[in-house]
Amino acid sequence: MSDAEMAARLQVEFDAEVANHYTAAAEQEQREAAERSRREAAEQEQREAAERWERQVAQMASDAEMAARLQAGLDAEAEAEASVSRQQGDSEHPDCILTPQPQMPQMPPQQSPGFGSDVLCCYCLDRPATAGVLHMDSVHKILCRDCAVVLKEQRLADCPVCRKKIECFVMRVF
Repeated sequence: MSDAEMAARLQVEFDAEVANHYTAAAEQEQREAAERSRREAAEQEQREAAERWERQVAQMASDAEMAARLQAGLDAEAEAEASVSRQQGDSEHPDCILTPQPQMPQMPPQQSPGFGSDVLCCYCLDRPATAGVLHMDSVHKILCRDCAVVLKEQRLADCPVCRKKIECFVMRVF
């Protein structure tokens, strides 16, 4: 074999080895690019899953808040309905049937409620008035404690003095 042939053969082997080296490098680069792409896709999938989770959590919080507001509204509505039923003796609520309101005796003018300690209960006309009824910004000290308890249990709706709606009974007026 001559030197020229040997050189040509070495050149071919060298070129083949260089080509193999570049091919291997290209294949390695392709594998690395595929791995990067796979990692990026996995990271993107994780970000999207986290965003979906955050949206679901926010939606659940919003739903819980809405449910709480709806429940509060329903509770308030039920309380208002029960209050009206108690006042009216609604037949839909048999446990709220009221006893008839007693007719309150009219007090003679000389015994009308005042600031003195000699004011008698406007209901029994027997004992001193020590309790009262509250409505808006007034308290009328017109009942003895016993009559106030009875009238409260009977759910008296209107003040015997001025016929305004009673908000509550005051058991001790000083």
